[in-house]
Amino acid sequence: MVDNIFKEDEDTKKMILEISSLFGVKADIVRQVWQYTVFSIMLRVGEADETKLTRIKIPYIGNMGIKNLGMITTPKGVEPDLDVFVSLSDTFKNLFLKTQGGDYSELSNYVQKKFIEPVMENINS
Repeated sequence: MVDNIFKEDEDTKKMILEISSLFGVKADIVRQVWQYTVFSIMLRVGEADETKLTRIKIPYIGNMGIKNLGMITTPKGVEPDLDVFVSLSDTFKNLFLKTQGGDYSELSNYVQKKFIEPVMENINS
């Protein structure tokens, strides 16, 4: 049962490997950080008053709110009936608009300064 909690689809596996490669950190460590993040969010959701909205901060992206409305029966079985709200940060919205318009310069500069240059410095030292 425990091994089935964090099943990975192909997109998740790819993202973990990309982060691992970019930062030179083992994929297992990246995976554990993501799993811990989900685990800590679920603890907060589980401890929240069922009648209130649980606010979850997603770093760099914004906030998500989850409200448990009870349980419903679907063709898949009994499932939680949830209201989910998303509020994106201004930074995320601005980057989204720029990339939708084909302007990747800000992201490219950030990746260059924060990721590529430090790796190159480590290689050259």
